[in-house]
Amino acid sequence: MAVNELARGDVVSITRGAVTQIGCVLTDSAYHAKAGVLTYCLVVPSAPTAPHTVPISYDGHTAVALPNLVQTVPVGDSDIRRLGAVDQDVVNNIVGRLLPLLGVGA
Repeated sequence: MAVNELARGDVVSITRGAVTQIGCVLTDSAYHAKAGVLTYCLVVPSAPTAPHTVPISYDGHTAVALPNLVQTVPVGDSDIRRLGAVDQDVVNNIVGRLLPLLGVGA
């Protein structure tokens, strides 16, 4: 799958060098094509319950999105594979927990 086909809410595996991470895409395909980068929040199999974590499920897997851990990677030098997707309300929940960390709406 081409990176410019990835949508906001897709859960992806991102490999750069020897490091692979799972993330929930926060940007849309138009942004990926224009900027050449993909922004995502880290997803882990499990984490302690905290006010800023968001439980998610995708393709039969359950995990936790960590909105306080957002990263941007260049699409050209990363191996990015789609694993599944979450509902838009889950993405909105992730973004809603990220915004106060940025001082928005505080």
